[in-house]
Amino acid sequence: MMGIGLLAMDHRGERHLKRLASLCYVILVVFALSCNSRDPSWTLAIHLGDSKSRIYSILGAPTQDNKEDIQCFQKSGFTLRYDPDGNVSTIIVHGPWNKKHFFTYGNPVFAGLKVTDTIDRFKKKLGTPTMVEHPFPGDPSTGKCTWRLSAYMIEVGYWVSDHLEDEVPVKAGDIVSVEIIRAIGGR
Repeated sequence: MMGIGLLAMDHRGERHLKRLASLCYVILVVFALSCNSRDPSWTLAIHLGDSKSRIYSILGAPTQDNKEDIQCFQKSGFTLRYDPDGNVSTIIVHGPWNKKHFFTYGNPVFAGLKVTDTIDRFKKKLGTPTMVEHPFPGDPSTGKCTWRLSAYMIEVGYWVSDHLEDEVPVKAGDIVSVEIIRAIGGR
């Protein structure tokens, strides 16, 4: 009888241990999702996961509403994409070459990096990219580096050669745009 009682207690203890492990996993996932773009290297006032109302309170009304899920804020230098729930899923910060259409955001975008920096500075600060497309398929004048971070990805488009773009002189390595994209499971 004593042996059977111990087996039952061990089985119940094992069930409780599994439940505790599951609870710890859920807490860890919730914590990771809540940290997302609100880490110390994030310097933008807007964040992935922000609602349209929060965006409007910071940036004002969009200057161009392309689709329900894409809005341009030309006076701020941003284009935003939204998920089906109306929360920011992608932040695009336009580089200086696009100054005819967008204000060039001069403050740091991420980790002290600006769209006025070069791709070499991004590589030096962020390390080796997860993926490099040089030249970018479909546009031989640009390349793209992607870094996968915890809850988001950073894609940096850059010019591969010196030339005039929309009558604006650009140099190889200058930034076309910086895209910060919520990763699967990110917020």
